[in-house]
Amino acid sequence: MPTYKKLGSKRTPGLYTFEEAQLIELYNQYSDRTDKWKIIAAKLNRTHQSVRGQYVNHLDESIDKSELTYEEKCKIDDLQTNPCYNNKYYKKWSEIAKKLSENRKQGRRTELQVKNYWNSKERSQKRKIMNLYGGEHIGYGSCYESYGGGGHIDYGSCYESYTGGYGIN
Repeated sequence: MPTYKKLGSKRTPGLYTFEEAQLIELYNQYSDRTDKWKIIAAKLNRTHQSVRGQYVNHLDESIDKSELTYEEKCKIDDLQTNPCYNNKYYKKWSEIAKKLSENRKQGRRTELQVKNYWNSKERSQKRKIMNLYGGEHIGYGSCYESYGGGGHIDYGSCYESYTGGYGIN
């Protein structure tokens, strides 16, 4: 349950319903206003952060909801792990989403799509390492370092196998 649901609060916790699809209509109606999210939130009985997040990550028609391509996954991996970027993009999902969306014809990628891909990949890598060591619980450190990561897993192989280059400055 969301933390904003306090005694006396009139906000509605929970999932967005079909009736709240009016969010798109309200967005179109108030799109030119700087305080649009607060106005829409008041009409939907939600917080402005919740309303904005729902629109930006799910309802906006410019979002490409297809699965990430191999090249996009490689680009995410590269931006997260390549030391050439000096951690400029490390876990900065919105910046990475902007990079992925540059020069795309079929829509933009959201920071939520990028973050979910990366976290899923990290969980998968941790499971593989746990299975390799017989399922025993081991902390970050020795097993990660043995993979050449110096405290983290090296995902650079995807980048190295992709020879097309990215043209990222």
